[in-house]
Amino acid sequence: IQLVDAPAKVALSRTYQAGRDPETMAKRWSQSLPDARIAVEQNKIRLDGLLEDHEFVERRLRGTPTHRTTIVAGKEVYQLSIENASLNQVVQQLGQRLNLEFKWDRAAIDAAGISLEQTVSVKVQNASLDDLIKAVLAGTGLAFRRADHVVSIYPAEKAKSETD
Repeated sequence: IQLVDAPAKVALSRTYQAGRDPETMAKRWSQSLPDARIAVEQNKIRLDGLLEDHEFVERRLRGTPTHRTTIVAGKEVYQLSIENASLNQVVQQLGQRLNLEFKWDRAAIDAAGISLEQTVSVKVQNASLDDLIKAVLAGTGLAFRRADHVVSIYPAEKAKSETD
């Protein structure tokens, strides 16, 4: 048995189909893989590099993104400006535009003598969804509870008696 020194730089060598413009593709690969050796040979690209370099090229050739960008949604804010509009109409419009389902406790609202046709005026900016609904219901004698996209509306007096 004879021991020999390992080469200073280990590399895998493979060739890849380069399409119509191998020189341009080889330049792009060289910029992305500065430690690899890349050359064009008879309309093919020869890559001498690490396994990771070859995996990078293979992802590119398959159309798989070479890096992923994660986009995180920011905080949703709302603005609304309404003058003397029917409460019922405002709530219906909010439901349609914001994909909300409003559930009215009509029996309790009627018993409390609260009219859904009363007029409301609202002006909010950069409000959360809950703050927006709270502003719409302010001064109407109504309160709400929200679970995701379902909003339950009931008399504010009922809310007070449930917390007492």
